[in-house]
Amino acid sequence: MKSLGIAFDNLESIGFVEYQHANLDLEEKTPTPFDVTDSHEIAHEAIIRAVAKMIEANNAELLKQLKSVGILPDQ
Repeated sequence: MKSLGIAFDNLESIGFVEYQHANLDLEEKTPTPFDVTDSHEIAHEAIIRAVAKMIEANNAELLKQLKSVGILPDQ
């Protein structure tokens, strides 16, 4: 095992896809017309959701890898 967790390229892809989905979801939930402030808030929330998804995916991969090498017990 050369590295732990998900490779940067894969994390970036996960984050980008999640950002797009979150952005669309938040835009649909925001009453129209929305102004620049709403647009910024939507973007900020989408970024937070994307980063959370990246962390969740990386943590799951780390757990799997640590179990596979016997560092953590398989529960």
